[in-house]
Amino acid sequence: MTNTLPTNLALSMFTNYLGTNGLYEAIYHAVPVLGMPLVVDQFDNMLRITGRGAGKTLDFADITEEQLQSNIIRYDFAKLLMPFFKRIL
Repeated sequence: MTNTLPTNLALSMFTNYLGTNGLYEAIYHAVPVLGMPLVVDQFDNMLRITGRGAGKTLDFADITEEQLQSNIIRYDFAKLLMPFFKRIL
């Protein structure tokens, strides 16, 4: 697994399609996910993340720039979900 998330920045959210490596990196770095899954395993990964309250799923086919921006602004996940990440790590 490669470590592609920037660790020297104050990362408050990981926006990704959330394949398996992205899932592991988000958990390892304790950052919540704003996910836009594209294929089968990615939908399952996002279902698990959203079911545990550690992220939000957006529909890649229907997303607009305004929706993406409002979700990024609305969800400052890092402050809300840090207890969750500390519990699973």
